[in-house]
Amino acid sequence: MGKTALAKMVYLDQQVRERFSNMMWTCITNKFNLKRIVQDIIESATGESCKHLNMEHLQSKLRGILQNGNYFLVLDDLWTDNVNEWEELRHLLSSGARGSVIMVTTRKYTVASMVGTSEPYKMGALPFEECMKIFTRIAFRHGEEKNYPQLLKIGECIVKKCTGVPLAIKSLASLLFRMREEAKWLRVKEDDLWEIEQGDDDILPKLKLSYNALPPALKPCLSYLSIFPKGYEYYRRCIIMVWMAQGLLHSKSLSEQTDVGNQYIAELMGSSFFQDAMITFDGSMPHFKMHDIVHDLGRYVLDRELAVISCEVSEVSETVRHLIWDDKFSAEKEFPKHIMTARKARTFASSYNHGTVSKQFLEVLFSEFLLLRVLIIAEVSIEELPDSIGNLKHLRYLDLTWNRTLKFLPNSLCKLINLQTLDLYRSDHLVKLPRDVKKLISLKYLSLTCKLKHLPETGLRGWASLTSLQLHSCSELTSLTEGIGYLTSLEMQWISDCPKLPSLPASMKNLSALREMLIDNCPELDLMHPEEAMDGLQSLRSLQIIGLPKLECLPETLSSASASLQYFLIEQCPLLRELPNFMQHLCNDTDHQRVFIKDCPAINSKWVKEDYHLSSCRSNKACARKQPRKEY
Repeated sequence: MGKTALAKMVYLDQQVRERFSNMMWTCITNKFNLKRIVQDIIESATGESCKHLNMEHLQSKLRGILQNGNYFLVLDDLWTDNVNEWEELRHLLSSGARGSVIMVTTRKYTVASMVGTSEPYKMGALPFEECMKIFTRIAFRHGEEKNYPQLLKIGECIVKKCTGVPLAIKSLASLLFRMREEAKWLRVKEDDLWEIEQGDDDILPKLKLSYNALPPALKPCLSYLSIFPKGYEYYRRCIIMVWMAQGLLHSKSLSEQTDVGNQYIAELMGSSFFQDAMITFDGSMPHFKMHDIVHDLGRYVLDRELAVISCEVSEVSETVRHLIWDDKFSAEKEFPKHIMTARKARTFASSYNHGTVSKQFLEVLFSEFLLLRVLIIAEVSIEELPDSIGNLKHLRYLDLTWNRTLKFLPNSLCKLINLQTLDLYRSDHLVKLPRDVKKLISLKYLSLTCKLKHLPETGLRGWASLTSLQLHSCSELTSLTEGIGYLTSLEMQWISDCPKLPSLPASMKNLSALREMLIDNCPELDLMHPEEAMDGLQSLRSLQIIGLPKLECLPETLSSASASLQYFLIEQCPLLRELPNFMQHLCNDTDHQRVFIKDCPAINSKWVKEDYHLSSCRSNKACARKQPRKEY
């Protein structure tokens, strides 16, 4: 068991949770950022984003939380041994009630000595017998090891070389599960990588063995994810789109590429490279994380193709293909000339260090780095995107999330005919989309927060390839417009926190490919008018309806989905009395829970059965991207 796993067991223990008023957890990572740490602690305690608050307000909010009883806080993976940084954080945490506890996990003994008021607990290696139990459980089907005594003997040698590190054992066992040829097991046992000494990080060569044995197509997909920061919560749909943008999913059609991406994620999860998967009520896995050491492995593999850059970096190789900006932005900061050597870069990602990005910085980026396929400029202030963004003809993925000052997008953006993903999640002040938005003919994924009153009908006509539409916190939205019916490739639609939306357009009946639909917190929305909006959804697999205070019943036209609908969740609809009759067959499924009902007090008693009432399942609403990102 690793440090984080042990801390998580303590954190989740019921007896521990009963002793504390507030339970909080934050992953620190190897770069100390006090503001981000305070944000994470507040969000862990309240579940609400506080990204928009300045440091003074954050401190005040944190004091209010800590003074409300005792707390248990986990600071996971603390790296800094700078006493001043630690004291600054400790001072902010000192206002808690008597009996509060701070648990710290770290790989560095100097850090443990600096923060500890009690003797640090050093994690020892897992005993060999326990290691073999883990290995056998993963590398063989139940009882199968008895049929392969020679493989089991080789496995014992491999486990001994893992020196009691669970992550190495799990990843190698997952790899060997696919193999029953003795020669392949021997190849793993005798690999030269076992002889590489890495000091404190000697798990890396062991993981590299698992990496080397992955199918060739999966290797670049895994290593590419290390462009994101440690502790990052990967959003499955976005990751597939990033892979697609980099040409890592080898299939002819876009729908097939999505299937391949889902398959890759499942394989990497099965090989223990991913962890902390969040499983929702319908069995989907929208979020997951990567262990810090696997992240280190990804950076190690990318090697000269990746550069973490700032104004202080003096030289960047022309072989670099992925640029990670790791410096605070400011309105005066210009693009560093010494980075121009990396003009062939395919990725530019900011490190979410906030600040205002200067127009000159963006002008140079858009004019000189013409081969970019992925551009991530998130959690910063951009008042205006230069027209030169239209130069990025190869751009496929554009992330401008959490940008609170951007009001307009230049019409030149519509020259990006290869753009597949446009992510404007929580860019709250956006008042309109570009005039020629219909020219974004390759657009497949659109996530939008804005002040638009209605979606652009002419734009919808051009988005024949769009498969995912997410509308979040569109405070002024009153109409999706009938143009929504042109999105005949649409497979997923989320509509959340749109307080003025009164109805869905009748043309929604044309969305015959729609598989997943979520409607959340739209207090004016009436699903009964027009009834035909729900007709024709013949591919609908998963339906979630949350927080509709006016909803009394669902339209019978929803029966068009009777053959396809597998999961239905409804909650916080206080006036709801009835469900459509066709849903009875979902309730009668004795093998799987298909219907989930919560906080619907007026529901007819025939639907109130203990076996399909919702208690603690996760809706996809719970998995929406509410957490601000972390640094690299």
